[in-house]
Amino acid sequence: MAGGLNNYQYVKNPTGWIDPLGLSQCVGDCPGSALQHIPHEQREVYEEFKRHHEGMFKDEMSTVDAFETLRDGKSPWPIGYQPKTRLAEPREKFTMITNTGRGNYPGQFASPNDIPDAIFGRNNLAIIDEWKPTLDRKVTYEVQKPFEVEYGPVGPQINKAADGSYSYLPGGGEQVKLLYKDYQNAVANADNDFTKDAYMKVVSNTKLPKVKK
Repeated sequence: MAGGLNNYQYVKNPTGWIDPLGLSQCVGDCPGSALQHIPHEQREVYEEFKRHHEGMFKDEMSTVDAFETLRDGKSPWPIGYQPKTRLAEPREKFTMITNTGRGNYPGQFASPNDIPDAIFGRNNLAIIDEWKPTLDRKVTYEVQKPFEVEYGPVGPQINKAADGSYSYLPGGGEQVKLLYKDYQNAVANADNDFTKDAYMKVVSNTKLPKVKK
């Protein structure tokens, strides 16, 4: 149905199309619409995020805001989740993916469960390329003395690969955030003169397969 010059000038392009009921003023992304905030190369990932959080937000703008907050802030927990705190006890074990040669320098997040392969680490533990471009080592630590941890489910992440492409990492695994105060004494190593007062010790350090066989 062709538009006219006078009768439908409330639309953006009256010569190209008309909207007899006046319900819409543009085709596709309207200027100022919520979706305009999402770069085109991130639209597919945004739609996956939107499906994963269906029913959680009141409108498109709220969904876009949540997506941008996750993309830019990289919260380790699911949206709206408040992690719980407990005491890690001696002989308790945690598993962590580390870079080669960094087994004695653990990060802050670990899993209370085994990590079967790199795909699980990337997707279920939502480890983005920015943090660890290669997932090649799996280290298991045993607690030596009590310290506090936060625990709960792994939140999703928006991953940007080296080639500039984006992917959605759903998370969903279990994780703990290690809250020891003097991080330098997490594990005995050369930097702390192999302290006898470390919070944890390494019990295994193995190659992490890309896919579980």
